[in-house]
Amino acid sequence: MRLLNLMKEFPLLSMFNIHENLLEALLELQAYADVQAVLAKYDDISLPKSATICYTAALLKARAVSDKFSPEAASRRGLSTAEMNAVEAIHRAVEFNPHVPKYLLEMKSLILPPEHILKRGDSEAIAYAFFHLQHWKRVEGALNLLHCTWEGTFHEVSVYPKKELPFFILFTAGLCSFTAMLALLTHQFPELMGVFAKAVSIMSFPHF
Repeated sequence: MRLLNLMKEFPLLSMFNIHENLLEALLELQAYADVQAVLAKYDDISLPKSATICYTAALLKARAVSDKFSPEAASRRGLSTAEMNAVEAIHRAVEFNPHVPKYLLEMKSLILPPEHILKRGDSEAIAYAFFHLQHWKRVEGALNLLHCTWEGTFHEVSVYPKKELPFFILFTAGLCSFTAMLALLTHQFPELMGVFAKAVSIMSFPHF
């Protein structure tokens, strides 16, 4: 398409989110192969993400399996590779902006998007769902797959979900904080901390 060629020739166009408008237009035309081509160019870790990029990628993955997807059947036989790819894409989208599913699933009423959009915020979710809900409805079973995946993993999320930190990171952070506190106390109260250090030494290494 000519617009795709223009964006290759003039990459600065991406600064104006032209690619997001292009995705919306291509989805309206149901030109899914062209949508995939745009995503392949812009869904890159080095570029700023958006709800449009993340959820469109999830929609394309869901489209490959959603028409035949059944949570009951999946629980019996396990997820196929394509279903797993779709579920993981939805996970990534929800991690980026967890507010979107409630609008796509019409659990929250859609309103006109606000003038100022905050990435990963509720305002971005409203704007995305306002312009893209019809595309999700057009793909048979896509909203069902979104609902099953989201409800099973992120149902009560109201902020960006945070992953559990490994124990050694928490331990190291705590140890560093404790060391910094000791250094501060030693600087402020050197004599008192000297007495404290002696007491700890005696308790740790008692003389028999």
